[in-house]
Amino acid sequence: SSAPRPAAAATPSTSASSAAMGSSVAAAPKGKGLVLSSKKGLQLGAPKGAAAAAAPAAAAASGNARSPAAPAAAAVVPASSGKDLDVKIVEQLSVEMNQDATLSNIQMRGELSLCAQTEDAGFAAVQLVDTGAVAGAQFKTHPQIDKEMWGNSHVVCGKGDRPFPVGHDITVLKWMYSGDATSQVQPPLNVTCWPTASRESILMTIEYEVSDACVGSMKNIALVMPLPPEVASVQERDSDIIEIGEVQDGTEFVYDAEKGGMVWHIGNAENADQKNGSIEFSINLERIPGDIDFNAVLQQLFPMHVSFDLDGTAASPISPLAVDSVTQRHDASHAISFSQISSVNVVKYDILLNQF
Repeated sequence: SSAPRPAAAATPSTSASSAAMGSSVAAAPKGKGLVLSSKKGLQLGAPKGAAAAAAPAAAAASGNARSPAAPAAAAVVPASSGKDLDVKIVEQLSVEMNQDATLSNIQMRGELSLCAQTEDAGFAAVQLVDTGAVAGAQFKTHPQIDKEMWGNSHVVCGKGDRPFPVGHDITVLKWMYSGDATSQVQPPLNVTCWPTASRESILMTIEYEVSDACVGSMKNIALVMPLPPEVASVQERDSDIIEIGEVQDGTEFVYDAEKGGMVWHIGNAENADQKNGSIEFSINLERIPGDIDFNAVLQQLFPMHVSFDLDGTAASPISPLAVDSVTQRHDASHAISFSQISSVNVVKYDILLNQF
């Protein structure tokens, strides 16, 4: 019906509920991201006092509401290692490597975050190791980090008497690096491809080698070799078009239609015996209909794409960034216990065909 309905008279309970809800909304300040206070430390959003004052009013309002209120989401608290300070390093890695394992391009972006678990750790001074070892790396600190301490000694600490908050992950340092074949930063995995041509087939040998720093922490290694449409269409009907010669024990080399190529599932590099390996196979060109040129096929086997997981290490396996020690900011003799963990997200890891 389009006829207007008379407004319902407000009951004391609903009026009280509305007033309480209004006061709680008015009391909550606007979020300002990272706010530093000498009394309350590094804040995220509303200060604790405002949140505590708003909680009883919000609870009363939800209790008097006519419809049941949705349960409040539990606050996400970072997992603690049992140490006073948890240090986390996260890096993003992009690599382009030539088929002869020479480095074409490497790019790395990283962040260092701290999570104080005790009030004492809120006044931590984190001494980093050898951050200047990578020529050309650019570092940027959080605006409320003491830039003089960072510039002179590579120490990460807050300004003056301002503490880090307890129980919150705070990103305090970011860095970026870009290099080429002359780079001091070496890739965690080298791949070498050896193609041999004949009129009848392409014989390919692929080798890989994991850097010493990453053995034990590199998992789920896989290499995808794209196939030209002509080869892929035959491969879907006849799996013998690609003849597999030698495959490293414990690995698998199969055609994946969804990925559009052959996938070498290598697995984990958990020890020195799994640090390197190789595979050999041939593509039978005579069984592909129509005229097909060796060079044209070879061009379309690249770029190959490598993927892997790299985590759980105490220090970064890519850059020399690591924590040397943590002390009390105003008392260097007062050591603070800390944990450190690093992880690497592989954005791109491509193997390119050499251009002569």
